[in-house]
Amino acid sequence: MRKTFLLICLFVFVFSASAVLAQPKASAKPNYEKIKTLVGYPGEVLSMAFSPDGKTLAIGTSDKKLVLFSVPDWQMINTIDKNGRDVTAVAFSPDGNYLASGDKDKKVFIFDTKTWEVVQKFKAYDDVSALAFNYDGSLLAVASGKKDNAMLWDVKKDKLAKKLKSRYGDVQTIAVSPDGSQVAGGTQDNKVVLWDAATGNEIMSLTGHASNVEAVTYSPDGKYLVSGGADNVVMTWDAKTGGFLNRLMGHADRISSLAFIPNTTTLASADCKIFLGPFFRKSRVGGPGCKAIFWDVATAKQLKTIDTDCSLTSIALSPDGKFFVTGNATGSGQFITVYEKK
Repeated sequence: MRKTFLLICLFVFVFSASAVLAQPKASAKPNYEKIKTLVGYPGEVLSMAFSPDGKTLAIGTSDKKLVLFSVPDWQMINTIDKNGRDVTAVAFSPDGNYLASGDKDKKVFIFDTKTWEVVQKFKAYDDVSALAFNYDGSLLAVASGKKDNAMLWDVKKDKLAKKLKSRYGDVQTIAVSPDGSQVAGGTQDNKVVLWDAATGNEIMSLTGHASNVEAVTYSPDGKYLVSGGADNVVMTWDAKTGGFLNRLMGHADRISSLAFIPNTTTLASADCKIFLGPFFRKSRVGGPGCKAIFWDVATAKQLKTIDTDCSLTSIALSPDGKFFVTGNATGSGQFITVYEKK
């Protein structure tokens, strides 16, 4: 009897320890320090992504180019000229075999990362504003910033899998949950919409932002959904129930990009200055005044602020969390800044 009791205790201990180890860290200290500035590429930085192995940084530019940098020597290794206009979205598949790019010419290209040849090409509903692969790379979520619909593209079959209908205006940003069951989109009508990835049906919409929702992302453990809006606010939600959790205040301008430090609940958010020009066309503002803020999403505490030049269009974190990069566009602020974790 005593031996049985001891075995049960040992089993419970091992199971509990495994469960704890499987959870992401409560927060990671974002002690990033600037180490390098990357310049010399064509156009302004509009989008960025690290490859899953952390050896390549891909950026999309306003000069129709995909530019590839090697990590950690930060040398420009390739420039790909396939897109028709501004490359506004880039995303690597989880296995690193593919890189997808989307542009303002309504086109999406999927490249083989060994040869950098185009293996798939298709037309989105309108100008592409965001891309996101699901966990196994079989589906690519596409947001088209000037249409009321998003899409799920079947990468294996090279065809449309699901049309994701929005009742709340243009879908401007998109993310897929870590388990692949759910897709989140941010809309022009201030809503975050959740769709079932298997059926394409809307699950629910989340209300709280006072303006356009321009960035969404899931925490690595799938527990949190985070959205950022043109109202300068970052909001956190329970990804399973859609329940509102916290409003993160600290930005003075619209949220342009969100990213988690891998395997943690530490979030980075970036802002971007925009003004309305003739015919209400959006234009980015250069000069100082933008910033990236790190948060512990679990506690809603602000951990660190990095002041940057504007316009801060995109951010990315390497898979090991060692590097944090910010992409700036417009005038004298046209550069990539690399920060390393110390």
